[in-house]
Amino acid sequence: MKDGLLNAQVQQYRSQYRMLKYKDYVHGVREYHANMISKVVAFRMSLGLLDDPSENTPLSSDGETDSSGESDTQDKAKPKHDHRKSKRRKISYVPPYLLFTTLKNAFVSLNLAATAELLARRVAKVDVLVKEVPTGFTLTEFVTLALNFLAAPPSVSPANTCIAAASSSSHPAAPLVQYDRNTQLWHWVDKSCTLSPLSRDEYLQSLEQLFWFAVTRNHLSDDKSQLRVDTTRQPKCVLTIDKTPANLVHEYRRQETERYRVPEQPFEFNVNSRKCVVAPLKKGVVTRSGNPSNKPREHFILKTERPAHVNILPLVRDAASRLPGGVGTRPDVALLLQDSQYLVEQISMNQMKSIISGALDRLHSEKDPCVRYDPEQKLWIYLHRHRTLQDFAATRKLS
Repeated sequence: MKDGLLNAQVQQYRSQYRMLKYKDYVHGVREYHANMISKVVAFRMSLGLLDDPSENTPLSSDGETDSSGESDTQDKAKPKHDHRKSKRRKISYVPPYLLFTTLKNAFVSLNLAATAELLARRVAKVDVLVKEVPTGFTLTEFVTLALNFLAAPPSVSPANTCIAAASSSSHPAAPLVQYDRNTQLWHWVDKSCTLSPLSRDEYLQSLEQLFWFAVTRNHLSDDKSQLRVDTTRQPKCVLTIDKTPANLVHEYRRQETERYRVPEQPFEFNVNSRKCVVAPLKKGVVTRSGNPSNKPREHFILKTERPAHVNILPLVRDAASRLPGGVGTRPDVALLLQDSQYLVEQISMNQMKSIISGALDRLHSEKDPCVRYDPEQKLWIYLHRHRTLQDFAATRKLS
């Protein structure tokens, strides 16, 4: 045993593994702080506490900022800026969940008290939220359901895994809103005073992913005004969705054919009035010499007769994008993956277990991850839930 550990090749592999793990950790921390800064800036701008520099800074004729009115020669003496970095800063992606943050911002702008109808009018200004209102709800009824959830929230940790790992216990289930029957007003109370502003945003994200999980799984009371919160937490390997009807599978496969006809472009699925956008494929299959290949890589759960660029990773990404509410368990992803026309028949869930797990882990560790795992709730979250085709196009231009 000691000889094996002291072997030079083993030591080299162990050193490389530690370095890769450290790089993944540093990348995760940097990405988290960048996301948090963009959220804080957007929130302060919505409150009027921060001006938009693109609106307030005058531009000279050649497009450079000229706030001091100095001569062109003095401007040319200034150090040149990297315009590519400036453009990257202007691209801000919408987080996967928006409802609770929108309600919080509405409360802040309304002196922390408002009726459900007034809050619904504020939510109506966000198009993606209006489109997400489930069938059978008016917007006011859906906002009331969210407010009742926030009045008695479950105990959760922040959504970001870095914070969750640093916290040994969940945050107390303190109410964020309260209803006054005399005035018929909802009040934002936010008694989670031990949280920093950034952790509070993550806390709202964690709560909202549970909210959407319960709503899309129909964990509702008889009058549809309350959620059965005790049923939101799920064991790791439990199926929480139903099998896709045959007519919808047929429609999905038709769109899947279109998606892989032009794989280098992002694609928007629209099945049963539910839209979801998936990222483009980076490249197809290449040989050892670096030349493109027209033959797909062999895989025991994939059909041999399929496009060369179709493999497990994009198929799992497509399945994760279709999770109801953008959240679900690993078996949920596996069940949706079975809708693909490129899988061989009669594949059992046990056969797919390790394959799905490895693919989700790879998607989670990408530079721009499309999924995130919540270890406390044992749920996978699709992060590109509110991405648009234009977002992916802008990213490609700047890459």
